[in-house]
Amino acid sequence: MLVLVLGLALTVPMAIQSHRSASVTDAETATVASATPALPFDLPSTSALRSTGKLVFAHYWPPMVVSLDNENPSTDYYARNYLTPTGEKGKHKAYGGLLRDRPIPRAAMNGATETQWRLADLQTEVRQAIAAGIDGFTLNIMQLPGDPDYRQVTTLRTMMKAAASVDPGFKIMPEIDMSGSLVNKSAAQLASFIAELGASKSAFHLPDGRLVVSSFKAEAKTPAFWTSFMNTMQSAHNMKVAFVPVFVATEQTWAPKFKSISYGMGNWGSRNPKWNDPTGTYPTSPISRAKAVRAMGMKWMQPVSVQDSRPNTGIYDEAENTTNLRNTWQIARSSASDWVQIPTWNDYTENAEIAPSVKHGWSLLDINAYYLDWFKTGTAPKIVRDTVYLTHRTQTYSAKPSYAQTKLMSWRGGSPARNTVEALSFLTAPATVKVNVGGVVTTCNAPAGVSSCIAPLRTGTVSVAVNRGSTAVASVTSPNKVVATPYVQNLAYVAASSRREGTSSNAAAPAVSEPAPAPAATPATSTVSLAPTADSYANEGAPAKNYGTTSTLEARGDVGAVSYLRFAVPQPPSGKTLKSAVLRFHTADVGTAGSTEQHPVRLASDSWSETGVTWNNRPAVTTTTLGTVAANTAPGSVVRTTLDPAGLASRAGSNATLAVVGSGTNSLWFWSRSRLGPDYQPALVLTYG
Repeated sequence: MLVLVLGLALTVPMAIQSHRSASVTDAETATVASATPALPFDLPSTSALRSTGKLVFAHYWPPMVVSLDNENPSTDYYARNYLTPTGEKGKHKAYGGLLRDRPIPRAAMNGATETQWRLADLQTEVRQAIAAGIDGFTLNIMQLPGDPDYRQVTTLRTMMKAAASVDPGFKIMPEIDMSGSLVNKSAAQLASFIAELGASKSAFHLPDGRLVVSSFKAEAKTPAFWTSFMNTMQSAHNMKVAFVPVFVATEQTWAPKFKSISYGMGNWGSRNPKWNDPTGTYPTSPISRAKAVRAMGMKWMQPVSVQDSRPNTGIYDEAENTTNLRNTWQIARSSASDWVQIPTWNDYTENAEIAPSVKHGWSLLDINAYYLDWFKTGTAPKIVRDTVYLTHRTQTYSAKPSYAQTKLMSWRGGSPARNTVEALSFLTAPATVKVNVGGVVTTCNAPAGVSSCIAPLRTGTVSVAVNRGSTAVASVTSPNKVVATPYVQNLAYVAASSRREGTSSNAAAPAVSEPAPAPAATPATSTVSLAPTADSYANEGAPAKNYGTTSTLEARGDVGAVSYLRFAVPQPPSGKTLKSAVLRFHTADVGTAGSTEQHPVRLASDSWSETGVTWNNRPAVTTTTLGTVAANTAPGSVVRTTLDPAGLASRAGSNATLAVVGSGTNSLWFWSRSRLGPDYQPALVLTYG
């Protein structure tokens, strides 16, 4: 048994209301602040928190938005490709899949255009952050207009609109990512896009009008380069810049070199308690380093982090449950930091996210809110509702997965790996905390305030009960069990709250209103999304050529081109029949990819191979039309074509080849299964009932 009494704390309020277009007013945020039953304390109003002058930003990573394709969460891109080892044609097989967690999902927004649902999702995330006391996002910029992944640029632009529509006081700070392809861009190229974003009402400007711009791994370019960038911003776009570099290497090396061009500075920081010592005052301690930058006359932006566990790069840090989060907030307070950056809001590839998610719900954001309040106001919030948070891994750090991963994560250093369950209690008065792990109970006598009860990790169910005398005041059972042999390795901590997933006596556990988890499929229907097992096209203009490895497919009538897509159609679930079928694909991004003409979809013979089919040996196509791709499809858009389910029902339990054909001279170009990325690949969506 180990009890730690902590002068720290937790929390974040419930989300406000889903998909409102009006701005969040002071009256609304005041109401939210006084009605926060999900938290152990009362979070001050948004206006009160903003009036302190201290700012808290969360780093937003554009690739991991709430929904990638607006599909049913059980069969969407996250489920099909990121959370499974076989996703994206086995691209992530070596490390057991790209992700171990995802944003809390929502139901598909039927009838919404891509522009509408993407805006609505980003508005949701802005509201979540505001409700947690966060002042803005540092918006990671990895792509410029014209670069390959248009979706990231679309997200960046849409985020500026989302923040402005919800609350223009929510600040967006562009953070130019110099760890990737942007390091090869010119200062003028960067300035052109940053100026576009900077013109938004939500862009973070200082009272003197300067646009605040940050850069991740700023040291990848010289101070002279950044000077050129700022000069170009002013001369070509009439925007003065306040530059805030964020260093990956130690800022002690770079601070003197960047001092003359910087308004403030920060670093990306570490992710384990040993390297985030909140009490050390030695020259290289986090506190001393922050104070050194402030002594140079610049603002300091302290990194506050939860954890770091990266399957795709094979490394992890030991966060010691919530210790790293609490340590980094203590550093921010003790160093008198001006700003805080939380890396990250939503980088699920590193399991560093603090946004509401499937595996930790709202717990990490709720805990974070308590320390954010303390940082901003200078006073530890008063605990008014008994609350307990449970954190643990779902395996021991040395457990081996049953899936044949060839790349396992290894410890990166710092705090030694440990196998522990933590009950972090926020109590109005002393109480007894009992942590039950696999049937073995650890008991801690917890004082009023914040304390940590640590128990050994074991296989089985994890729960905690807090009692004051004979009265139960808080309890929660983790939705995630601990297993001896996980399917894939997962060293990220999961979490649960007595006020969200459990019970607390002095206030009813609230329902989370935004974003609501996607409803479970009703017993009457079930939906499955099938990826093609093969696709290619045959081209009359090159009758002997095979296109099985290309990233695009074509359909055309004059100088014919026919696209073939093979799907393995399953047997219907017991007692059900196929009720509907939809062929979904994404038109290519070039201006000529859309078509002004209709393109029928028909069944074809299955006698072809992906790398062997040509115009000369193409399979026969039937004359029965299952559905028709509508005319006037736009480039770079998702197309959904309803098919006759009766025509596919006979193929249950076998392969079905769909042929997309043309009758005129206008080509339809769309991405094949070789084009990886969210909603690029074709899919056949079948609904049974």
